[in-house]
Amino acid sequence: NPLKLAARDLSSGEFILENGYDFSPDYQISLVWELKREGRLLHSGKQSVNLAADKQKLKLAYPEMFDLTSCRKDREYWLNISFLLAENTSWAEAGHEIGRQQFLLAESTVDTAAEAAAARASTSACTAAGGPLDSEPLESTKTMAGRPSKSQSSFPEISQEIGQEKLLLKNLDFVLEISRKTGSISSYSYQGVKLLESGPRLSLWRAPIDNNSTSITRNYREEWQELGLNDLQLRLDDLSVREKQHEVMLETEGILAPPGSELRLDWQQELLLQNDGSFLLTISGCFARGEDYNVPRLSLEFLHPGSLKQAVWSGLGPGPSYPDSKTAAAVDVYQRRVKDFHVPYVYPQDNGCRSEVRWLSLHDKRGRGLKLSASKHFAFTAHNYSKEDLEKARHDYELPERDQVFLDIIIGQQGLGSTSCGPEIQEKYEFNLASFKFHLEIMPILEK
Repeated sequence: NPLKLAARDLSSGEFILENGYDFSPDYQISLVWELKREGRLLHSGKQSVNLAADKQKLKLAYPEMFDLTSCRKDREYWLNISFLLAENTSWAEAGHEIGRQQFLLAESTVDTAAEAAAARASTSACTAAGGPLDSEPLESTKTMAGRPSKSQSSFPEISQEIGQEKLLLKNLDFVLEISRKTGSISSYSYQGVKLLESGPRLSLWRAPIDNNSTSITRNYREEWQELGLNDLQLRLDDLSVREKQHEVMLETEGILAPPGSELRLDWQQELLLQNDGSFLLTISGCFARGEDYNVPRLSLEFLHPGSLKQAVWSGLGPGPSYPDSKTAAAVDVYQRRVKDFHVPYVYPQDNGCRSEVRWLSLHDKRGRGLKLSASKHFAFTAHNYSKEDLEKARHDYELPERDQVFLDIIIGQQGLGSTSCGPEIQEKYEFNLASFKFHLEIMPILEK
């Protein structure tokens, strides 16, 4: 982008425009701006740009009624600015975008998920390492997606049925089935509609990309497989249930480790089920002996019915983004069919990741589904095939299109790098993990 803006006063729309052209272009340029609140267009404008100097002042023509101090505290406000051709040229038509920038005008000061997770934070012996993997407790909005907020006393109480292989938690609205073998959800239905088939399953793996699988400079894939990260086995050591008014707390802990290896991740999980059908997950873990490891990804794997074909998210988009590949992405609210997240690389590999996500919803054609939000930005992939399918396939056409949605909620991951044709990945984009804690809220979405 040869034109760059530096903010002087965002509240009044004052900028410094830096002209990076080596010579004055022989075409006219327009500036188009729009003010959005979580995907909703509030104001927009268009004005011409004079490129007479290397640096110059520029002021956007905000409407008089706009006042940053009146912004809602539970929403983000973004200013999007694009530079467009104002006329046809020999190389592009009028309206062609030369460059764009995005500025955060007002940040949400209200967390997106429930404060109950904080009150019942894990009492793990593991201590989170801090930094980007140590998320803050959640604060509840307590508003069911798709219906007016009600007090918890308005919903039926939760009953329990304990069997040899599974634990059922249910009321008139929902049925949550827990596997007593793994401690994770084996089924979740709301108002008779199945929304979740299994999850969350803790994972340290992603299907390797080309840059992970070369011996030119460094073969990350071989290093990760030598650690056994592609063959981690989950062991459940303890499962307990505590019932309180309007809610049930399920606490589990165990070990994630590959066979015959010294690598061992001790994990703890709390699932707080509310009688409105929403549930809060707090999951934490640390490697034994305080060690840290370079891993491709830390994520929670969920399996959903294939009927949840639509995804809506607030975060970077519209295309894929990774820690070291997101300059072209912008924060907004986007919608896409799950099958359209697939990127048909010549050699199948991890693809279609969306980053810096505030919330994500998956829903069917009638609007029924689940909304996921967290106490920190996360990333996700959603496909109609599994990681194992990606690794087995040698050509794109060999990938199955299953009647399921494989969702990966990504807490952290390694960047893409350029190892297949260049140096090792930059240190700041490596993902070295010692311990973590993550909070996630999942709420049912009702029919629209």
